[in-house]
Amino acid sequence: PGPVDPPIVSALHPRTATVNWTPPSPPNGIITNYSICVCPSSSVAVPGNVTTSTLLDLLPYQAYMVQVTAGPAYGNSGCSVSGMSESFQTPPAAPEGVPAPHLYSETPTSVLLSWGAPERSNGPLERTLGWYHHQTISASWSQSTEGGSPRAGLTSEPEGMSAPEVIPVNGSAARVLWLPPQQPNGAVTGYHIYLNDHLHASVDNSSGSYLLGNLLPFTVYNIQVHTYKTRYTHLCVHILTVFFNSVLIQVEVCTVYTCLRSNVTQTTTVEDLPADLDTPHTQVLSPRVVRLDWSHPGRPSGIMLGYEILRRTLRSCAITSSVGEDSAGLTLRCSYLQCPATHGVCGVSCFHIDTQVCCDGRIYTKRPRHHCCQDNYLSWSNSTDPVCCSGKLLPVLPDHQCCGDYYVRVKSDEYCCPDHSWGRVSVGLGDSCCGGVPYSLRGGQLCCSGTLHDGFGVRCCGGRLVEDTLVCCGEADRGEVHTYVPGFICCGRDYINSSTSLCCESRDGKPTIHPAGNITVTMKCCGSEVIHQEEECCNGIGYNPERHVCADQPTPGLPIQVRVCPALAVIRLCVCTFFCLLAFFTIL
Repeated sequence: PGPVDPPIVSALHPRTATVNWTPPSPPNGIITNYSICVCPSSSVAVPGNVTTSTLLDLLPYQAYMVQVTAGPAYGNSGCSVSGMSESFQTPPAAPEGVPAPHLYSETPTSVLLSWGAPERSNGPLERTLGWYHHQTISASWSQSTEGGSPRAGLTSEPEGMSAPEVIPVNGSAARVLWLPPQQPNGAVTGYHIYLNDHLHASVDNSSGSYLLGNLLPFTVYNIQVHTYKTRYTHLCVHILTVFFNSVLIQVEVCTVYTCLRSNVTQTTTVEDLPADLDTPHTQVLSPRVVRLDWSHPGRPSGIMLGYEILRRTLRSCAITSSVGEDSAGLTLRCSYLQCPATHGVCGVSCFHIDTQVCCDGRIYTKRPRHHCCQDNYLSWSNSTDPVCCSGKLLPVLPDHQCCGDYYVRVKSDEYCCPDHSWGRVSVGLGDSCCGGVPYSLRGGQLCCSGTLHDGFGVRCCGGRLVEDTLVCCGEADRGEVHTYVPGFICCGRDYINSSTSLCCESRDGKPTIHPAGNITVTMKCCGSEVIHQEEECCNGIGYNPERHVCADQPTPGLPIQVRVCPALAVIRLCVCTFFCLLAFFTIL
């Protein structure tokens, strides 16, 4: 036969392995058998029609190499021998031939345990485990063999594990506090918290508390601490719901040998807002009677004392007058104007676009050769359209523009600045004005209090020049100068600490300073006022989004329709942002 490639070994187990190979190329005849040599000790023969075999009776944690020999059916031409496979090592297995241990009592509360090495290690020895009274001890093999034969000492159970203290935080969380055992009788290395017999969290031995979350509101729990005697200490707290729902939470304290259970601590989580409240159903019984039906909350989260039903009439622009106040003193930001379809709107009045003209909110009768100039309707005799400047109609001139009370020539790269104190204008190069004088903002000059200055390294603040390294709070003509402090921000003309204060602005931009809160209460801006962080803002007032909605926003699911009335042939102009909630519930 031709040459045979080295075999491939896979699927390793401590006592078996799988060998795969390819037939010789070319075969030069019929291959009747293959001989598999397992070095260093054994061989096995298989038929010539297979190319895989399982090696049996191998030794754990032993190095091997495999070689395959192919034999022909006829002739005496000899056999083809493959090269050696890559060396492989079987995985380790459990030791065999472990002798019985020897016990020797040195004190009334401890036993000295010694043992010999196994006859076949079947791999590297890492540690030794022992049992007594269904308890487990563990010893490192290298440490247990120091100074002679392997040995380990057994100690007594922990003592003095007190009941934990539980402090409810809110409706869904409680904090568990505990003390370590007075006599741990072993090294405490950490705590394990179990939820429904599953590991929930792990903390180190420096912690004496844990925050239990995702609890049910207004529910009674029994809490218990389990102490286990092991070098690795767990603290087990059993929390069992007495009513409403069933939950089991465990926190374990362990040292490796035995357990100690504390007394039971009982606690109740605080009430919370009800949840899973379905939309109420309404039924109109008469023009003045409506029946309202609803179901109880899916999660009451407390003792239900009653319901509060609120109603409010939806206001339509079609029945609302101009801006004013309703009977409750609320300002209705809703304006309504109805004009014929052939008319236009001038200010708050309708006008006929064919016979009338609107000049800046004032209505005039249309006349020939007349033009609007501000709120006046002036005559113009020329056929060309005029330009309005300072209440006068003037002929249009090239490169001219109205500047103050004058119609002057201004080139494309020039700027016109009116000086009202002297009743004159100045035209020159630039793109801005400073005290009636044109200048360029990109030219390095700085305008401060109506006077031009060199702008290098300075800024204008409060009407005076200051160094640009200082902080200016406010406008250039009325600002206040402050020295830069990290973490401080401007609030109007004040310089405040952003970590302790809030700067809230009203709709007109007026700022107000408020305390930012403390470690337990955090605040945020709502207009010029402050509200709690968990609240939402509604026109300067904080509200709980789970119980109320803002009347400036349409109720979710409430359709807002746009009506068109072709029979009236009118134009309806309406801006209305006042909506309301039909009904909502409040725990009494």
